[in-house]
Amino acid sequence: MTPERLESAFLVLFALYLAQTVAAHYRNRKSDQPHPPTLFRALMQSPLVILSFVLAWHYHALDRGVFSLPMIVAGLLVGHVIFAISVYATHRDWDDALAVFLDWESLRDYFVNNPNVSFRIVNLSLTEELIYRVVLQHLTITHLGFWPGLLLTALLFGLSHEHLFRNHTRETAEFLVFSVLLGAVYYATGSLVLVVAIHAVRNFEIAIIDFNGRAHDLGSEAEAQRELDRAYRQTSPEPE
Repeated sequence: MTPERLESAFLVLFALYLAQTVAAHYRNRKSDQPHPPTLFRALMQSPLVILSFVLAWHYHALDRGVFSLPMIVAGLLVGHVIFAISVYATHRDWDDALAVFLDWESLRDYFVNNPNVSFRIVNLSLTEELIYRVVLQHLTITHLGFWPGLLLTALLFGLSHEHLFRNHTRETAEFLVFSVLLGAVYYATGSLVLVVAIHAVRNFEIAIIDFNGRAHDLGSEAEAQRELDRAYRQTSPEPE
């Protein structure tokens, strides 16, 4: 099959998948117990991911540089700094932002002590970056131009996340800015591993905050971890 036909198939599957995702998020926007992904949405996901990998190969996004250690380290550092700035943007408290920036130990410990959640976070970050940055952004920028393509991809990426339907304006704006930033970084560097690392760090940081909040409310880190595991299984494949 030619790349053009693969791209057409990708766009059809993506449109169906996103429509189902947005509809589910809209239904769940006021519910404390979100419904798990539908069977139709799950069936759309696998071929969409496979097509993304194939197209990424055609676009030379999976060359040897995809495992660049310097890019991985840079992504971890940049992702951590961006998240600290995001904390200030949403909380308007420099002390909170500085505490997050200085707390590398929690990030390391959470990654080491929670291999199942860590694997899901990395896997989901990779999957989303393949779909949205490597393939979708390539297509939108090619057909619409740089700024329209970048902004449209960021908007569609935001719509795929349930919290966008629940957040206040400030949190929504911060997440959309983060999405645009990810797109700009990928466009400028062409490094998949860099944006995956930045994305994964954000998801790790959010998981840590979620874990600490649950542990405080439940009075048990073990029970908090069980709840967090269940939450990730129920909301997959849409991490924060």
